[in-house]
Formats: sequence, C-alpha cells, structure tokens
Amino acid sequence: MSLRQKMVFLVLSITLILGAMSFGILNYISTRVQAQQFQSFESHAIGLSDAIGAQFYERYGDVQTFSISPSIQSPNREVIVDTLNTFSALYGIYDLILIVNKNGKLVAVNSKGPDGKPLKVAPLYTKSFSDEPWFKAGIKGDSTADKEKGFSGTFFEDTHLDPHTSEVYGEKRLGNSFTTAIKDSRGQIIGVISNRAGSRWFEVAVKDLYRGLKKLGINTAEISLTRGDGALMFDYASDPALETLEDSKYEWEKLLSFSYQQSGEPAFELLKSKASGGGKFNHPVNRSAYVTGYARVKGPKFIESIGWNVFVRQPADSKEGLSELFYIRNAFYVALIGVIFISLLIALRFSGSLSNQLTRLAEQLSAGATEVASTSKEISTSSGRLSESATEQASAIQETAASLDEVSAMLRSATENASKSQLASRQSHEHAELGKESIQGMLKAITEISESNDTIMLQVDQGNVKISEIIKMIEEIGKKTKIINDIVFQTKLLSFNASVEAARAGEHGKGFAVVAEEVGSLAEMSGTAATEISSLLESSIQRVDQIISETKSNVGFHVQQGKQRVNAGTEIAQRCDDLLGQILDSVKQVDAMVNQIAKSSAEQSQGVGEINKAMNQLDSATQQNASIAHQEASTSTQLEKGAVQLEAMVKELLCLVKGSR
Repeated sequence: MSLRQKMVFLVLSITLILGAMSFGILNYISTRVQAQQFQSFESHAIGLSDAIGAQFYERYGDVQTFSISPSIQSPNREVIVDTLNTFSALYGIYDLILIVNKNGKLVAVNSKGPDGKPLKVAPLYTKSFSDEPWFKAGIKGDSTADKEKGFSGTFFEDTHLDPHTSEVYGEKRLGNSFTTAIKDSRGQIIGVISNRAGSRWFEVAVKDLYRGLKKLGINTAEISLTRGDGALMFDYASDPALETLEDSKYEWEKLLSFSYQQSGEPAFELLKSKASGGGKFNHPVNRSAYVTGYARVKGPKFIESIGWNVFVRQPADSKEGLSELFYIRNAFYVALIGVIFISLLIALRFSGSLSNQLTRLAEQLSAGATEVASTSKEISTSSGRLSESATEQASAIQETAASLDEVSAMLRSATENASKSQLASRQSHEHAELGKESIQGMLKAITEISESNDTIMLQVDQGNVKISEIIKMIEEIGKKTKIINDIVFQTKLLSFNASVEAARAGEHGKGFAVVAEEVGSLAEMSGTAATEISSLLESSIQRVDQIISETKSNVGFHVQQGKQRVNAGTEIAQRCDDLLGQILDSVKQVDAMVNQIAKSSAEQSQGVGEINKAMNQLDSATQQNASIAHQEASTSTQLEKGAVQLEAMVKELLCLVKGSR
C-alpha cells in the first residue's frame, strides 16, 4: 500500500473508532437517561403513594373523632344535623355523614353538601340500613385494622359507586366509606356513624402530583389508581395546552369495569413481586409505549391489605419523553456518516499533497545521504589520526607530569630541611647570644673578684695596723703593770713598817697589826697578779706578732695566687668572648644564608607546584582531547553507519510513499 492509501485507511479507521466510541458513549448515556427517567417516574409513583397514605390516615381517624363528639349523641336531630353540616363544610370531602341507630334506622344526615347547597336527604330517613355491610361491621365492632401500624376501630369500604350519595346528589359518584360505632358513656354501642367520602380525598393527591409534573415540563402525564383486584378506580390526564387542570369527568361504571389484571398490564404483574419500579411498557388501553413508574400504596399511614396501586406514565414518543433522546441518537448517526465522508475527502486530498512533498523530500535526503556518507569517511580518517596524536601527546605529558611530581617532592623535602636548618640556625644564634652574655657575666665576676682581693689586702693591711695599735695598747698595759708592781712593792714596804710600828705599840697596836698584815697579803696577791699579767702580756705580744706575720704571709701568698688565676681566667674569658663573637657573626651569616635558601626553596617549590598543576591540567585536557578524539572517531564511524542507514531509510521512505519496491 502506498502512503496515500495508508493515510486514507488510517483516517477512516480513526474516524470509525471514534464513531464507535461515541456510539457506545451515546448508547450508555441513553441507557442512563432512560434509567434515570424510569427512576424519576418510580419516585413520582412512590410520592403519590405516600400522599394517598397520608390522606387515608386522616380519613381513618376523622370518623372516630366525629363519633365521640357530644353533639352527635344529642337527642335533638337539628343539633346533630347542624354538627354534620359543619363537618361536611369544614372538611370538603365528605358528601354524606350518616348517623344510624342500632336498628338500622337513619337518625340524622347532613342536609347540606360541602359547597353549602341543600341536599335532598328526605328519602334516606325512610330506608333501613340494617343490611348494609358497613352497618353490620360497625354494630359488631369489626374494622379494617393493622394493629402494628396503629389502625383499628374503623371499617373501610373500597372504592365503589355509592348508591346513597348518587341518589342524594342526582348523579353517579365514586367514593369510599369510613364507618365506626357510636358508644354511650358506659361504652355501649348505641349506633353507627358512616362518613361517605367522595373520590376528591385521593384526587387531591393525584392533582398535586400532576401540577408538580407540569412544573417539571411533563405536560402529557397520565396517573392511574387501581384497587387490589386490578379494577381501575381513577385515571387522570389533563389537556397539555391548558395552564390549569381540568376537573375529573368520567363514566365511573365504565371506568370500574376495566381491569388491569385482565388486560395483562406488565407493570401490574410486576407489582405482585416488587413494591415499586419503572420501565417502558405498552399502555393497557391504546397499547402505545409509555414510560411508566409504578408503586403499591404502602407505608406507616396506609393499610397495605387494601391493595391499592399507583401508575404514573408518559408517552415515550412525547418531546419530554424518550423521543428527544431517540431524535438525538438518530441525528448523531447521520452526523457520524457525514463526518466519515468529509474525513475521507480530507484524507484523500491531504495524503496526496503530503505524498508529493515527502517524495521530493526523500529524493533530496537521498542526495544528501550520499554526501554525508562521503564526508563521514573523511572525518573518520582524520579522527583516527587525531586520536593517535592525542594519545601520544597524552603519554608524553603524563611522563613529564610524573617527573615534575618527583622534582616537586624533592623540592618539598629540601624546603622542609631548609626550614629545619633555619630553625636550628636560629636556635644556635640564640645559644651563642646566651653564651656571650654568660662570658660577659663571667668577665664581670672575675673583675669583681680581683677588686674584692684588692679590698681584702687593704682590709688585711688595715687589720695589721689595728693589731699594731692593740700591741701598743698591750705595751701600755705592761707599763701600767710595772707601775702596779712598784705600788705593790711600796705597799708591802708600808705594811712591813706598819707591822713594826704595831709591834712597838704593844697591845694597842694589835688591831693595826692585823690590818697591816691583811694589806700586806693583798699587796702580795696584787703583785703576783701583776706579775702574771705582765707575763701574759709579753706572751700575747709575741703571739700577736707571730699571728700578724703568719697572716700577712699567708694572705699575701693566696692573694698573689688568686691574682695569677684571675688574670689567667680573664685572659681565657676574653679569648672565649672573642671566639663567641666570631661564632655569632658566622651564625648570623649562616642564618641569613639559610633564610635565603629557605625562601628560594619555597619559591621554587611553589613554582614547581604551579608547573605541576599546569601539567596536570594539561594532562587532563590532553586526556579529554584524546577521549574526544576517540569519541569523534567513534562518532564518525557511527555517522558513517548512520549515513548508510539514512540512505536505506530514504529508499524505504520512497518505497513507503510510492508503494512499491
């Protein structure tokens, strides 16, 4: 198939697929709309069922309320009639309210209808109601009951043509009766009350629903009610052209004679198995298709055993029914066929234009592919050479970078050693400075020692002088001692003379002789002491002279040796100071040179580092260049393959466009 045929087939397929999807969606929407409409009508039927149940609940209780009214048991008929007229007018749905005694005779009946018009009730007073079913049930106390829901005490007659109401009103009237017993104060049954309710009580609920449907735009609705046996008891529809609802006008006998059960109404049959539902069924009378909602009348306010049923329907072919949906679906089918036809025309025209353009483009691509293949071969060759050169360059740069790494490592080691040497030189300089300071201190100490020796010699000389003075003092003491010796001698002589004179005196001179003797003893002792002192002084003078001479000799000797040693230490310290000065100068020169070496080494290391960094970057760039060269070689090879593939693809494109090999 050619490209044109393929595109036409593709567009047609997409259109059909979209159409099928749309068809499916439309059918789904149609089904959902129908289901929603069925559910809607089912809801309407259930709503009407609830409304009828509420009305039934009210009517069921009304008759019991009426029965206990004091006016009902009044002996005065007029009072009872007035009360019944009031009830009829007040509620508006009770055509007749009958009060019957235990014997079946009419006690009282309302004389006016709900509209206030007089009624012809006189014939009723002549009748007996003892055979009426409702009367019998009321007298017996029987009721239509459902005790679970609270229903008891009222007998209900199903929908029928009420003969008594029809007689009084002069026309056939459909209705129901609600009957209960009347009891006195002792609870004894004294009569029966029967409310004859016209069909209006459930027609109200039907018409309320019909108004609601018209507000929703449903103007062709039909609402039906059936009894449990299927008899049609109410069927209501109004002219769609009228804004207000029409009154109910039916031939009641004919209406009641129609049975849903006998007609085979499908919805009625379904109500036997389910309480409510919805669907499309044929009308039981005209057999046309209707959208129908159905429900049993049930709930807490209705006795289900009565068996009423509700049907709410609408013609399926009406505008507000399913006809609009069918019209839309048919319009969609027509539109889908038109879209398919238009899409086919557009596809034919567009595919022809596109096919011509692609043919020209494929021919141009074929020529370009040949040129690309030739160029790619040349690029592949050049890329191979470039890759080899880049590989060799990368290898050489890598070796250079490795050598620079070794040089850089050596320079780093030299820089570290220079830094250590610089530190050691600084420490040596500091130690030499400390040594020189110590030598200076030692020289200062030696000088102080020399000065101290001179001071000692001076002190020794001064001591010798003082000792000489002491010797002179001792010599003075010696001289004084000699004087004492002379005094002692003179004292002894005087003592001797005194003793002589005492002896001469005899008895009178004995005391003086004793004194003279004691003075002589003292003089002798003083002489002895003076002699000893003189001897000691002489020996002291000799000993002091000896000590002075020995001390002077020893001190002079030691001072002389100290001077010699101090002079020798001074000379040595001076030489150490000179040597330390020379060492300090040398250390300063070495420190300066080490600083210069360290600085130069650091600069060289930094320079080599920069060179190494640059070489690494150059190595990285060379590696990248080599990689790029390899990639370019690979790319050129791929380009060459791509050119071959492009040429093959161009051939396939031409084949695709033209539809032939």
